[in-house]
Amino acid sequence: MVVGGQADGALVTATEVFDGASWTDAAPIPTPRNVLAAATDGAYLYALGDRNLSADKNTSAAERFDPATGRWVTLPDMPTPRGGLGATYLDGRIVAVGGEEPTRVLGDVQVYDIDSGTWSTSPPLGVARHGMTVVTVGATMFAVNGASRPTHTESAATGEALDFS
Repeated sequence: MVVGGQADGALVTATEVFDGASWTDAAPIPTPRNVLAAATDGAYLYALGDRNLSADKNTSAAERFDPATGRWVTLPDMPTPRGGLGATYLDGRIVAVGGEEPTRVLGDVQVYDIDSGTWSTSPPLGVARHGMTVVTVGATMFAVNGASRPTHTESAATGEALDFS
C-alpha cells in the first residue's frame, strides 16, 4: 500500500493498494499528511500522526484502513501530536515511537490497544529520535538510527530495544 504524501507542495490523499499484480485506488485517507507512520496487524493498516507539510502542523490523528472493504475508520487520537515517528505492531498493540515537534525530538512511546481502543504510555526511548526504523521481534521492539535533533541535523546512529513481555 501507498498512503498519503505530497506532490508539488500539496498533500496527497490517495490510498493505493497493490495485489501482487496491479495497483488499484482505494478510499482517500481521512486526514491527509505527508510523512505518516504506518503499521499492520496482518489484517488492517494503521496510519499514525505526522504532519501537514510542516513540523509546526503535526497531527495526533490515528486511522485504520481495511483492505477488504477499501474503507478507512477514524480511531482515537494519539495522546501527543508528532511528526517523524515510527510505528510497529506488537501482540495486539500498535506502538508509536519517538518523533519530533518544531523545536525538540521526542522519546516517548505510546501504545494503542487494538481490542480496547485506548492509548497508554510505555517507558520512553533511551535516546529521543525521529525518522528511525522501528521493528518488532517477538515481544521486543527495536528503534534503530534516526535523528536526535529536529530537521535531521544530527544522526542518532544507535539502536535500542524495549521489552514488552
